[in-house]
Amino acid sequence: MASVEAAPFMKVGGLGDVLGSLPQALRKDNVATTVYLPWYRGIEAPHIEPLSFLWAGKKETIPVGRLERGGIAYQFLGVPELDIAHPYKQANEFQSFS
Repeated sequence: MASVEAAPFMKVGGLGDVLGSLPQALRKDNVATTVYLPWYRGIEAPHIEPLSFLWAGKKETIPVGRLERGGIAYQFLGVPELDIAHPYKQANEFQSFS
């Protein structure tokens, strides 16, 4: 699952609640889930192998962090445009998430 927010790491409203609880509910049904989130400032996670991909014809490499909580894997993507403390208080938030 990928989201802009998921409790307990970033929660603003209902989306954060759902992405915080849905993986736990799926786990009870033996469904393994990984949640992918932007690596916001203040989230501390150990670095794992960086992620490389082509974007607009150019190779990009971003840092990736990983934590496991309550049997759920969380991976944090260090996208430079999302190097922010809060997802919805930026002047360019529409550009950041498009």
